[in-house]
Amino acid sequence: KVISITEEKDFKKIIPNEKIILNIDLDFFAKNMDYISLEKKLDLILNLIPQTEIILLATSPLFINQDFAIKIAQLFHKYFPHLLAHH
Repeated sequence: KVISITEEKDFKKIIPNEKIILNIDLDFFAKNMDYISLEKKLDLILNLIPQTEIILLATSPLFINQDFAIKIAQLFHKYFPHLLAHH
């Protein structure tokens, strides 16, 4: 099951305690997504970590500054290296 979160009401779609693959499009942190506060985004992600089996990160240079996206990716690597997929 794929759950896309693009606005706050989508947070309700998440099934507690169900094992997940957390696929994060780093555009989620772009300025045009500021209608969801950074605090709420981070709370959501941190609350999902216990049920996460693996984290996938994706980015697009058309939607987010790549230097900023790399900084975010580095934070995920720093705090959740055991959950990140590597290729």
